[in-house]
Amino acid sequence: MLRPNIHLIGIQGSGKGTHAALLVESLGYTYLGSGNLLRERSHADDHLGHYLARNLEAGRLVADVVLYQVLAEFLEKNPVTTGLIADGAIRTLEQYQALLPLWEIYHLEPPRFVQLVIDDETAIERIEQRSQEAQDTAYHRTFSGKLVNRTDNNPLAIEERIALFHARTEPLLAYLQEQGRLISVDAYGEKAEVHQAILERL
Repeated sequence: MLRPNIHLIGIQGSGKGTHAALLVESLGYTYLGSGNLLRERSHADDHLGHYLARNLEAGRLVADVVLYQVLAEFLEKNPVTTGLIADGAIRTLEQYQALLPLWEIYHLEPPRFVQLVIDDETAIERIEQRSQEAQDTAYHRTFSGKLVNRTDNNPLAIEERIALFHARTEPLLAYLQEQGRLISVDAYGEKAEVHQAILERL
């Protein structure tokens, strides 16, 4: 039997990590944070680590084949027994299509998406606040508790990621809407309110 496969998607600063954690707690599903995985892998002193470090610092998307490799390694090491909550793993239509075989291999349904909707101005305000709160440390604590360097919070990387969202992710959102695989939730409210809205829509 295929297991649920729920992906949070939205502009940087929309709260994907926060609401992924809340959904994991509510549903008991396995958490997959692609950003955390990529950042952790970027610290390895090898070709792939150096490649990831350069792309993350510049705010660029990594190649689809690299994303597939990193996610496959995660699913191999972390068998999904109930369902999967993924945070920002898929950002383009090409990635969506390239990763479809991966979910089947690991007995997961084709992904359904929850879009957390905020505007650019709010996104930038939230990112700046997050950076300010972490200014006394160069590290970010991942869902598992590990500290990793957040070089992708620099202004140029933020600007690049927001531009990429509009250029590359919005076409994916339109496609998912047509396929009936997308629900959109207003993410301006309090965490508890947004979380409840997500659960009701799911």
